[in-house]
Amino acid sequence: MVERPKNFEDWESSLPQRIRNGPLWKSEFYRKALFLYDLCWFDCEPLMSDPRGRAIVEQLIRSAGSISANMEEGYGRGFERTTLAF
Repeated sequence: MVERPKNFEDWESSLPQRIRNGPLWKSEFYRKALFLYDLCWFDCEPLMSDPRGRAIVEQLIRSAGSISANMEEGYGRGFERTTLAF
């Protein structure tokens, strides 16, 4: 079983080079969105044992995954926004 990463840096270093070489990897927002998605899987695992939690887990995973997916779709259309700051 894969262990939950202790921090962002550990998670980042565990990823395959082909992901880290992608053009979107330059965006901190994209990296954090992927990290969030992975963390959701770990956090939702205990809810899967309860039938009431399954619907919640499905929605959480879809929502977290859609953040990076939307960024990928936007990048593919020519919209690159890596200089935004909050």
